[in-house]
Amino acid sequence: MLRQVTYISTVSADMPYEDVRSIVSLSRSANAQREVTGLLFYNGRNFLQVLEGDNAVLRSLMSLIIQDPRHAGVSVLANVEIMARSFPQWSMRLLQLSESVEERRSCIDGLLPAQMDGATRRAILNYAMLN
Repeated sequence: MLRQVTYISTVSADMPYEDVRSIVSLSRSANAQREVTGLLFYNGRNFLQVLEGDNAVLRSLMSLIIQDPRHAGVSVLANVEIMARSFPQWSMRLLQLSESVEERRSCIDGLLPAQMDGATRRAILNYAMLN
């Protein structure tokens, strides 16, 4: 069964951006092996990540994420069964949110596929409003 999990978390206060880039680099390789796709948003304080893949694989991956000391307060926003991946071409894409709130919301809205689950789309667009 194919699932899509979306979560938000708070980044460790002392994590430099270089560490975020390193996490993404390692995740791309590991996710490709696990057949996991998705994207990671980073605004300097929080992560919002969308993961897609086999249900058992995502359960295992979320257990690792929850135990990872580099972020805290992991909160699952959506965990839905999907018929097709929204991000089949990305083993992990990083989007750092640094421009104005209006620009980032417009950019993200244009990036998200039309067939994406409505609740997940709203969660991502609401995240884009965080400063």
